[in-house]
Amino acid sequence: MLLDLLSELRSTITRYPMKHLGYSFYEQHYSIVSFNRDSQRLLRHRSYRIDTEFLIRQFGTFNLRREYYELFRLVGGLITGTDAILQQWAQWTANVRKDKGISAHQALDILTTTPETERNVEDARKVYREMLASRGKLDCVWTHRPVRAPDLDVDHAIPYSLSRNNDLWNLLPTHRFVNAKKRDRVPSPQLVAARAGSIREYWESLRGSYPDLFQRQFL
Repeated sequence: MLLDLLSELRSTITRYPMKHLGYSFYEQHYSIVSFNRDSQRLLRHRSYRIDTEFLIRQFGTFNLRREYYELFRLVGGLITGTDAILQQWAQWTANVRKDKGISAHQALDILTTTPETERNVEDARKVYREMLASRGKLDCVWTHRPVRAPDLDVDHAIPYSLSRNNDLWNLLPTHRFVNAKKRDRVPSPQLVAARAGSIREYWESLRGSYPDLFQRQFL
């Protein structure tokens, strides 16, 4: 069971967060980190002594770009670990509110809760309305279906419920029926690739209207 958990952790770390880290800047996967994929096959009928040497030998090592290593070395302690600012604040809160029975763990849960932010799509909607006025119709970014003024909707490409992301690049014009059907689903890589031309066209329009804001959010 423990080995299964360790294997799952390795897969999750290397295939998901670390794979995409830095992609928007370097335009390649594993641009900030690289890792050793070589590992021995674990034999389920054998028993292993699980220590530091075993974990390194079995689950590999990784390399980090020097500039990011230096940054994390300088500020990492403020973000993670027992000396992190949030950890210290949570412990202080627990000490102050002993009369309420609040633990440091409960305080940390409250401090790390993402606040609900209002969906703000008006800047993007303004751009798409101006495009509609000049062209008479737009293409739904996901279906190529013609969109006219009464049917214009602004979709969060990465659903708002998952990301709380109101960045301009994440706001694309859709037909209202298409948006209602998409709901909180993430577009497949195949769909994004097929509609890349329309996505880039709408991004360029957004960039033209809000160059500084779009560039800052995009990076």
